[in-house]
Formats: sequence, structure tokens, C-alpha cells
Amino acid sequence: MTENTLQVKGKWELEMNIIMEDKNWEEVCLSCHKGINSHLWKEFDWKITMRFFRTPLIVSGFAKGTTSALCWRKCGMTGDYSHIFWDCQVLQVFWQDIKKEIGKILKIDIPLDPVFFFLLGEIHQDVLGKDQRYILRILLLVARKMITINWMKAFPPTQTQWTQRLKQVYIMEYMTAKLQMKMDTFVQR
Repeated sequence: MTENTLQVKGKWELEMNIIMEDKNWEEVCLSCHKGINSHLWKEFDWKITMRFFRTPLIVSGFAKGTTSALCWRKCGMTGDYSHIFWDCQVLQVFWQDIKKEIGKILKIDIPLDPVFFFLLGEIHQDVLGKDQRYILRILLLVARKMITINWMKAFPPTQTQWTQRLKQVYIMEYMTAKLQMKMDTFVQR
């Protein structure tokens, strides 16, 4: 781990009011390069983890006095990273819908917890197997992507948007498996 990633870890810990072991942080960073086949999706995962996107709080620091640090969803709270992606009350219905759908798909009740949903807290192999963890990574990655697609909009993404994007990812993963002659693995998952 580099000093830069440890600084990012510190920002997550401060905003989410958590303490993450360096080993767990390293797993979070390494997991950005696993799972989905698309390099664009891997890059997106890395950007989310490394806090690439500019929140109202960050933008207000650049343009002092001209922009507000408050959330653009009009909830009245400071728009820091964890708020924009998780804590905002406007997003809670979206995250509850995603939790419910993941429960149906994987037949498991996962905690509605930002560390789990956002930083992909690990689920031990005795709870979910390797293939189920692969599916879970994709489901959560697409959920986070939907938030960036609705960036700077007052309304949250919807479960329908999430489902439509999942279909696109499915097609991409299917075509990649076919091209790489790994259809057996794809069908198994």
C-alpha cells in the first residue's frame, strides 16, 4: 500500500466513523482489479474507492463562496463522499431496494451497512461461495455506478435503472466469456 492509498483510507474512516485494518483496506484496493472482466468497470471501481468523483464539499473548496457544500439532493446535509454515495436520506430507498433484490438473487440477508455495501466488506466463504461473491461484487458495483449516472441530480437512481444496467453488464460478461472460451465458468456463475 502506498501513502496515498492510506490517506484515502483515512478519509473513509473519518467520514464513516470506522476503523479499518490495513489488511482489510488492502483487500478493498485489490478487489478493484478482480471480478468483472471489463477494464472500464475495474477503473470505475478504483475511482469510487479512491474518491475520484467531486462532491459538493470538494467543489465548494475550489470555488469558495460561489458553490455550496450542501448535498444537491436538497436534504440540507453536507455533501461529502459518504453522504453523496450512502448517508443521504434521499438515497435510502434506493439502497433498501438494492438490498432486497440482492437478497432475492443470492438468497441471503445482507446487512444494510455502508462498509459492506460501499467498500465491499468481505463475506466469508462459509456464507457465500466464490461465484456468489463474484455476483455480489457486480450487483454492488452497478448500484454505485447508478449513483454516478445521476450525479448532481436531485433525485436518486431507481431499481429499474439498476436492473437495466445489470442486463447490459450481463451481455458484456457473456460476450467476454464466449470470446475467452470460458462459457463453462460463466454458466456456472
